[in-house]
Amino acid sequence: MPLRVYLAIVPLLAAGVAGFVFVRSESDTGDRFVSAASHAIVTARQLETVVRTAPEPVTNHAAEPGRSARCHRVERFGIKDAWDCTISYASGRRVTYLVRVEADGSYRGGDMRISFQGRTVHSDTGNVSGCCVQFTRIR
Repeated sequence: MPLRVYLAIVPLLAAGVAGFVFVRSESDTGDRFVSAASHAIVTARQLETVVRTAPEPVTNHAAEPGRSARCHRVERFGIKDAWDCTISYASGRRVTYLVRVEADGSYRGGDMRISFQGRTVHSDTGNVSGCCVQFTRIR
């Protein structure tokens, strides 16, 4: 083979080997993260503690955190491992969010439903988010 062919093939092989090594090293880190995350759970009480601090979304007064919160696991809209969290406020309003907890402990909620004086209003414009839900390690 001519020298030009070798000069073209060797850098391509080197780049391929370097790419392979990089991808393998990154996938190992990901496997450990997934493994660590799969051995942790979130309880309703842990999520309620954090979500309760969300300010009341509809008020004419200073936004204050909720007085209490109740969360339970649901599966809606094809979302698994989601929670319905209902926050009760001093005004008498109860606001329910569909909440997802991420592996880093942050949470996001939407699909808001507000109950006040016997009426329930559905709104997809309300959102809640924050950090950091504590995980319980399982063996």
